[in-house]
Amino acid sequence: MSVATASPEEMPSVHTRKNGKLQACEPCRKGKLRCDHARPTCARCRMRGRLDQCVYHPAPMTRRFAGSATARPGNARGSIGSTSPTATPTRFAHAGPPSPSRTNTQEFFGATSHAALFPENQQGPSIPAESLDHHHGSSWRRFPGLPGLDSQQIEEGASILSIFSNLALFEQLIDSRVQGSHDSILLPQFLKPALAAVRLLYGDILIIPDNHDFRLDLSRKVFRSSLRPLRICSSLTAPAYTALFTGHNLRWEMVGIVFALAGISALRLPARSSILAECEERFNNKATFAYQMIKASNRCLAFCNQGSHLNDLLLWLMQKNLLLLTMVHGDSNYLAWRRLGDLSTAVFAMGLHQEINTDGDVPFFLAELRKRTFAAIYSADKDVATFLGRPPRISHRYCNPQLPLDLEFRQVVAEGSDLQLLSDKFDEKGWNRDGVLSWATFARARLLMSFIREDVLELSLGSSVTDLQQRSREISLRLEQTWKELPDCTHYKPICWRTSQSPAECFASLLIYLDYLFNEFLLQRTLQKCVGTRPDSLFTTAAQVLSAILIINIERSRLMEFQCDLSWPISFYGLSCAGVLAVELLRQKHHSQEIQPSLSRADTIQNLSVFNSCLDWVSQEGDGNALLCAQARLKLKSILDDVLSPKPIPAPNVVPFEAVPENEMGFLSWVDDVDLDLNSWSYLN
Repeated sequence: MSVATASPEEMPSVHTRKNGKLQACEPCRKGKLRCDHARPTCARCRMRGRLDQCVYHPAPMTRRFAGSATARPGNARGSIGSTSPTATPTRFAHAGPPSPSRTNTQEFFGATSHAALFPENQQGPSIPAESLDHHHGSSWRRFPGLPGLDSQQIEEGASILSIFSNLALFEQLIDSRVQGSHDSILLPQFLKPALAAVRLLYGDILIIPDNHDFRLDLSRKVFRSSLRPLRICSSLTAPAYTALFTGHNLRWEMVGIVFALAGISALRLPARSSILAECEERFNNKATFAYQMIKASNRCLAFCNQGSHLNDLLLWLMQKNLLLLTMVHGDSNYLAWRRLGDLSTAVFAMGLHQEINTDGDVPFFLAELRKRTFAAIYSADKDVATFLGRPPRISHRYCNPQLPLDLEFRQVVAEGSDLQLLSDKFDEKGWNRDGVLSWATFARARLLMSFIREDVLELSLGSSVTDLQQRSREISLRLEQTWKELPDCTHYKPICWRTSQSPAECFASLLIYLDYLFNEFLLQRTLQKCVGTRPDSLFTTAAQVLSAILIINIERSRLMEFQCDLSWPISFYGLSCAGVLAVELLRQKHHSQEIQPSLSRADTIQNLSVFNSCLDWVSQEGDGNALLCAQARLKLKSILDDVLSPKPIPAPNVVPFEAVPENEMGFLSWVDDVDLDLNSWSYLN
């Protein structure tokens, strides 16, 4: 109904702008579309099904102050602002503009961008969104039909889809991944409907070997779907969201996710799995299959990048592709490092580093998934930066991060879920009230430890650090405070393995404990190396880390489902600590010095010997860190052999710890001899 024909009862008070023109509704104003000003709902919003969003803000250009929890007019849904349990930590409160802008492709533009120079001006003519898409949209739109795509690309897409010829194998792999999943983002609600729709709609096309023409048609359909932006609104439900990229709307992002997760699942299959036997029958072994899945998901990524549509699916695809890359090629591989760079870039481009809330067009479940996505990527960025001794990509100085709520995945994606309905499930800090260590709990705890890790890295890798001792004390105090404030369920207790707790819960709490100890180890190592403090605390912490690592060896039989994931904690936390202890033992022998009070020689030698055996069994077929573990095992064995050999004649003078020259002792050269691209070994220099 237009303004001219609306009755007085139906038409609220009409507001005009300063230039005398009628006010536009919020969707039309934000999209710079022409509005017919109809009340209560304009024609464009009726046509697009946005009845609940068509509101006329009395003061649309009024800036909201940081921390304001004022709800959007006409929207009864509660917002997640700074007063919610997921509020931004105070140390990040200064970062970010209060009102970032986004385009239809979900891209983020900050306060210094060109978009900030042209605010939603109410004093001039509206600029249709279509005109912006013409200049900034997909590169595929330049020509009619499927612009920018030639027959070779369509053919390549058909070749990628032919990998689904054994669709049953992928269904089994995804099903096994879902059943034992420790993923807080992609679970049955997304994965199973995707494959079920593929089988229902395209099963015959994909299974029959000679159906090449049909695969070409399907390739064109997937390209057409992938060039369309995902339209998100606050009323969108999880099933409706899934329908945007499955079935007839199948996209290359989802195809790539299935490939990446199938490769991850294959590497995690136990040795006697029937699925593994079927996988090996076609691909010789699971390592070959995983390598093929990397190639396939990489190609899907290339297809998506041509479309230039940035969305959540693309982030999830890059994240799973990164995980598969590290599992196959190792955590120090340059391909994985480069993919992490792409992923970090996408995080900033989508604005996940800024406050994520539901007072706009983002539904509650998607806002929570975005927080989980940021948490996973931020933590991974700090882990890889530590492992390689390189600066992290994502800096807290430009972030305004939020902790995801400690909710189960099914609660987040349940239809009708919002903050108000779920408020009784978590406490005032956002932790679940049941005292259960879920994978959302694990992600929150690791994110808090990663915040501190970034400050530690700044001290360790920074070029101009002042007052290092004072800053180290402050970080150490904050680390202790954070550890004490974590829920009791996250604190590792050795007795947990003999209780009703699952191996997954025990393993998760052990990893959180290792994060806590390793942060302290890095701080102590930085102080000893840069300031020359006594190494007692360093050795004590290194011994604690090594003892915690050896729990994995003791409980190895209970961690069979994590067999493929064990090389990471053993190499990440263990190698540096074992190296520091081994070097100290050798130093004491060659210079006939007294044993440090904090270091038991017998216990240290025993633990290093057990750790060395762990490096032997932890590397399996297809493990990307196998070479790293093998080289480290040989070097540590060489040091232990030297330590246990007959003692040389004592040197006349005692040399202080920090004054031992490397070329005099001759044993530190083993670090440089290892053919690794790992600056983390420089901790031993």
